[in-house]
Amino acid sequence: MILKYNQKYVAVLILAAAFIVSGYIVTNAQTASTDAQETASETVNTTASITFPIPELGNCTDKNSCKTYCDTSTNAQSCLDFAQSHRLMKSDDIAKARKMAAIARTGGPGGCKNKEQCADYCEASTDHLTECLAFAEKTGLVPHEALQQMRQVQSALASGAKLPGGCKNKGECENYCSNSSNTEECISFAEKSGMLKGKDLEEAKRVLPFIKRGETPGGCKTKEACQAYCADSSHATECVSFAEKAGFISKEEADIVRKTGGKGPDGCTSRESCDTFCNQKENQQVCLAFAKEHNLISESELKNMQEGTARLRVGLSQMPGEVVQCLKDKIG
Repeated sequence: MILKYNQKYVAVLILAAAFIVSGYIVTNAQTASTDAQETASETVNTTASITFPIPELGNCTDKNSCKTYCDTSTNAQSCLDFAQSHRLMKSDDIAKARKMAAIARTGGPGGCKNKEQCADYCEASTDHLTECLAFAEKTGLVPHEALQQMRQVQSALASGAKLPGGCKNKGECENYCSNSSNTEECISFAEKSGMLKGKDLEEAKRVLPFIKRGETPGGCKTKEACQAYCADSSHATECVSFAEKAGFISKEEADIVRKTGGKGPDGCTSRESCDTFCNQKENQQVCLAFAKEHNLISESELKNMQEGTARLRVGLSQMPGEVVQCLKDKIG
C-alpha cells in the first residue's frame, strides 16, 4: 500500500499563473526543426523501402544530411509531408508538428520562435498570461484541465485578486510559496481562484498546520520532495504516521503499512497493484500466505475462507456442466 495523502496541496506551493501556462506550452511547443529532425531520423532508421538520395528531402544522401535539411525551419513542411505520406508518424503527432512549424514561421506569444523563447516570455511575467492563454487555446496544445486552471487564474486576477506576495513570475512565486510561513496565503489564493475546492481544499487546509510547523515527512514542502522522501522504504513508518495523523488514512490502514513495511505480495506497493496481483488465481495462495505471515488475517478467518472454498468446490461438482460454465464465464 502506498502512502496516499493528497498531493494537490503541494501544487499551491509552486503556484504561478504564467508558470501554469508555460509549463504546458514549453512541454509541447517544440520547434519545427526538432520535429523534422526526428522525422528524418525515423526515415533513415525504420523504413527499409526508402533509399538515398531522398528527392523530397532535398536529395539528402544519408542520415546526417537529412537531419541537416530538416533542421531548417523552412523545410519543416516538406519533411512532415514526407513523414505523413510514408506513415512515419501518427496522425495526431503530424497535426501537432504542423502547428509547431507554423509557430516557427509566424511566432508564438511575444513573437517567440522556439521552446526557450516561449518559456522565457510566458514565465517572465503574469502580465503575459492573457496572451499566452489565448495562444494555448488557439493551438490546442494544453490539456482541458490545465486550460481550466489557467482560466481560473486569469479570472481571479481580472477580479482584483493578487498572486501570493505579489509575485509576478515563476521564480518569484516559487520562492515565496516555498516558504512555509506563506503557505496559508498561497492556499487562500488557490481557493479564491477556484483551483482548490471541495475535498481537495479541505485536505489542503488539513495539511497546512503540519507545513507551518515543519512536521511533514522529512520536512518536505513540494510534491516531488515528499514523493521522493516517502518512496524510500526506510521512511515508511514516518510517512504512514504522518498520513494517519493528518487523517488521510485510517488507523487500520496505517497498521497494515507498518506491519508490511509498505509492500505487499510480490513487492506490490499500491492497493491497485496488489489487487491486480492477488486477483490472479495462481497468486491467491501467495497472497493468503502473505496475509497470514503479517497477521493481516486471523487463523479463524483463514479457516473459514478455506472451508468456504471447499464447500463451493463440492457444490460445483454437483451442478450441471452448463451452470458451472456459466459461472466461470460470469465470475471466473
